[in-house]
Amino acid sequence: MSKINRRNFIKIGAVSSALLVGCGSQIEEASALKGSVLIQAGKDYSPTTNKVRKAIPSACWQCVARDAIIGYVEDGRLMKIEGNHKLPRTNGKLCARGQGGANHAYDPDRMLYPLKRVGKRGDGKYKRISWDEALNFLTAKLKDLQDRGEQEKFMFHYGRMK
Repeated sequence: MSKINRRNFIKIGAVSSALLVGCGSQIEEASALKGSVLIQAGKDYSPTTNKVRKAIPSACWQCVARDAIIGYVEDGRLMKIEGNHKLPRTNGKLCARGQGGANHAYDPDRMLYPLKRVGKRGDGKYKRISWDEALNFLTAKLKDLQDRGEQEKFMFHYGRMK
């Protein structure tokens, strides 16, 4: 067996790349035709039931780009997000963060209600409070800044200067 050196490593890489390029289209066609589920832009099918999932157009909020998306819902649950093929700016492309957005809706660690720190900063001790309590707390803090004439100490920034 020949020794693996830089020259042989490059040769193996070049041959492997050529094989992938040459065989890639046949592999794609075979995987696309596997099973009875058809692939169409703007449609999605359940891999287990083969039912067409309901397509709901929306906008992605995972970053500031606000790409047009289509959410696919099956039995009332968001199953998949993909780029909207009707948007000329992206031609149906969507980044991984946007595609992963469906996971955010059902993440068991997501915030479901406001929390207020009860220990020292960094202790990780919080208690659950109502939305009204949270809004009153925030309002009092903002009013205090305004009364002291220090409004510049507060800044709310989200996305594109909103």
